[in-house]
Amino acid sequence: MVRVVLSFLVLLTLTRIMGRKEISQMNFFNFFSATTIDTLSGALVTDQTLSIGNGLIALLAWSILTIIIGIMTIKSKKTKQLIDREPIILLFHLNFIQAIFTNW
Repeated sequence: MVRVVLSFLVLLTLTRIMGRKEISQMNFFNFFSATTIDTLSGALVTDQTLSIGNGLIALLAWSILTIIIGIMTIKSKKTKQLIDREPIILLFHLNFIQAIFTNW
């Protein structure tokens, strides 16, 4: 029960710090980061072999990394283009498209 309450409080705090976004406002990085934080939190709650301290360190480290990358995307146009890049189609009619890599 301690793990559940602690995980909930940490997630609530981290959500407030990182800022809430609607699903429609999320880019791929935000979605990936939220999914990873959820997975780390779930592991903290369910995996009894994982110490609470290590689980909290993992949650905090990933959240700090997410915040740093978020700040970098605001301050750097190149970082924003890298993080918020449009999805790339790799297969078309079951054929691998090689031409897409010429634009990288």
